[in-house]
Amino acid sequence: MNDTMIRKRDTEDETLTTSGRKKAYQIGKSGEHRADITIRCRRCNQFLLGYDLAYDDDKRILERITLPPCRCKRVLTLMKYTEGMLRKQAVDNIVRL
Repeated sequence: MNDTMIRKRDTEDETLTTSGRKKAYQIGKSGEHRADITIRCRRCNQFLLGYDLAYDDDKRILERITLPPCRCKRVLTLMKYTEGMLRKQAVDNIVRL
C-alpha cells in the first residue's frame, strides 16, 4: 500500500486514521470525494462527478458516458473531451459543464 494513500475501506481501522497521513478518499457532508477535478452542472451547480487526473493532456475521458440528470433535468454526454480541456477550463479545480 502506498504510504500517502488510505483507501475508504481502510479508514475503519483506527491505526490508519490516527497516523496523520492524508486520506485520498474523504466523504464530506454532501457525499463528494476529494478529487483532482470536480465536475459540476453549469446551471444548477450540482456535483456530478469527481475525476482524478492521469496528467496526459491528449487522453480522452468519459467518452460516450452519460452523466445522470441533475436538479435541472440536464443529461450530459461527453464526446471528444480530453484531460487537457478539463485542465484549461478548471477554476479552483472545479469544471462547470
